Amino acid sequence: SMILLSLGNAISGQERWGEAEPFYRRAVALREAALAPGDPMIAWARINLGGVLHRLGRIREAAPLFESALAMLRASGDGDRWNLTGAINFVAIAYSDAGRAGEAEALYREALARREAETPVNPGRLALAISNVAAVVDQQGRAIEAEKLQRRVIALIEQLPDDPSLSG
Repeated sequence: SMILLSLGNAISGQERWGEAEPFYRRAVALREAALAPGDPMIAWARINLGGVLHRLGRIREAAPLFESALAMLRASGDGDRWNLTGAINFVAIAYSDAGRAGEAEALYREALARREAETPVNPGRLALAISNVAAVVDQQGRAIEAEKLQRRVIALIEQLPDDPSLSG
């Protein structure tokens, strides 16, 4: 299944989402057959498949994959090792894109709390987490609150060394 995931990643890295989908589907099926139910490796295979489906605009198919993956990672008891915060963000993105802004906000705030609790705090990751909350808050018509959050993002970014990926 690792080779299938790698091939899916190579193809999706070229934005050929539809071509990557069958490789991710096969990888999920193989991992589900070979590993214990709830294994975090199954979760991340589902997240990869969900990501491609989301890129293809098939949010209703992607969301349950993200949700089940998040549940697996929460149940694993070792969420930090398996990037639980990343999985939380995938579910939040799907919810936001499906018009479920309130649910997305709760998850983005959870991800933000996890980023704030990291030791040491990574200012770039923290800025992105705050920006995610700001975007969903703005989506709900709370522009003043969103502005305050984005100003916090700017303050964090100004503390970072020059990084071309942060401009534009």
